[in-house]
This record gives sequence, structure tokens and C-alpha cells, in this order.
Amino acid sequence: MQIKSKYLAKERILSVNLENSWEKAEFFLKKDPVLKAWFQKVPFPTFLPENFLQKESKRPENLEIYFELLRTIIAQQLSTKSAQSILEKFKLENGGDLPMPERLLEMPEERLKKCGLSSQKISCLRTVSEKSLQNYFPTMAEALAMEAPLSQKLLTDLRGIGPWSADMVMLFALGHPDIFAGGDYGVREGYRLIYGEEKQFSPKILAEKTAIFSPYRSALTYYCWEVKSFVEKGQKISEDKR
Repeated sequence: MQIKSKYLAKERILSVNLENSWEKAEFFLKKDPVLKAWFQKVPFPTFLPENFLQKESKRPENLEIYFELLRTIIAQQLSTKSAQSILEKFKLENGGDLPMPERLLEMPEERLKKCGLSSQKISCLRTVSEKSLQNYFPTMAEALAMEAPLSQKLLTDLRGIGPWSADMVMLFALGHPDIFAGGDYGVREGYRLIYGEEKQFSPKILAEKTAIFSPYRSALTYYCWEVKSFVEKGQKISEDKR
């Protein structure tokens, strides 16, 4: 397997492994009759998430995991809107961008708290910064060359980084093609809607049920988010018409 360090938006690549294209993922998922039927209502996304398309070349590749961990820690247990608000305030404290590890360690806790960060999250952010300076994190290419469980364990061994956070980093920083984020509420809800279940399955059960979609489980993760968003928008439209 040849590993590339750049994401090719033109080719709509799901992963840095060129064999795992977005189109192949769609073809693979359509083998499931339930998903195939849903694709008639909710088209399979024909674009990559924004994070994949806007990699900043000025940032060293070995800091991609570090930067995604900052975003992920800030977003933990928050709504998308709240997380985005805190992230923007956090970036403004550093001139409009995410801080380098050295800079983050120098930032006073009082200023970080004014951004909306809790003491626990500040501690986690500082730990990530320290680990980055110690070259704890592999480069994107090195991480993708590892088995997914090993990459995830490298992350979850850090204080404050659980399975959900590790999945988000694997999806957004690495563009890993085979991650089903069953720990995410939106993903679980999307799966429930797709298969017409009364209740959400636990992350453990979902891991078993989605094993058949390997090596394209990341595509299924994004589609679950897409379905949840589609249904919620439909419900809002119906309510507005009342």
C-alpha cells in the first residue's frame, strides 16, 4: 500500500489510501438493500467533510493529530454550536488560529477559562501540548500505517481522551477509511433511523453489527450523520407548516 500525505479533493478520496475512494465506498454500501433504499431518499454525500479539504500546508504534518485533538477536546460533551463558539474564542486568543504546543502551554488559565473552557479541558489541552513536544504523536502517514486499534489506543492512553475523541481524530485528522463512531449520539441515531429500530443500539452492539461494512465504515459513519440531519430538517419543515 502506498501512503500519500495529501488529500485529493478532486478525486474525492475518502482515505489517503488511493484504493479506498468515495465512489467505491458508495458502491460497497449499496450492497446492503436497506442502505440502497435510503440512498433514493438521502443521496450518498458527493463531497468530503470540510476538514479533509482544507488542510493547511503551513502546519507540520506531525502536528495534524495535535491540532485535531485540540478541536476534539473542546467539542467534548457540547452541542456543535456551543463547541464552535468556544473554539472561535480560543482561536482569537491566539490571533485567530489554533496555538502551537509551546504557545498553548504559555497561555494563562484565566484567559482560557474566559473562552469557556473548564479546568478539566484546560488540563487535557496542556497534556496534549506536552505530549506533542515530546514527539508522542506519529505523523499522519505513520498513524495510517498502523492498525486502527493501535492508533486508537495511542490516543485513549492519554488522560481525557476516550473512544469518541479517538474516533473523531481518526476520522477528521487522519481520514481513516474504516472507523464507525458508535460512541457518537448522532451516528447511533442515524443508524437507528436507517434500520427502523425503536431504540439506539449500544456502541458495543453497533461495532458488531457494522463489522460487515469494513473497510468502509467511515463512509457509513458520515452517512448516518447525513440521515439524521435530513430527518431533523424534514421534521422542522413539517412543524413550520403547521
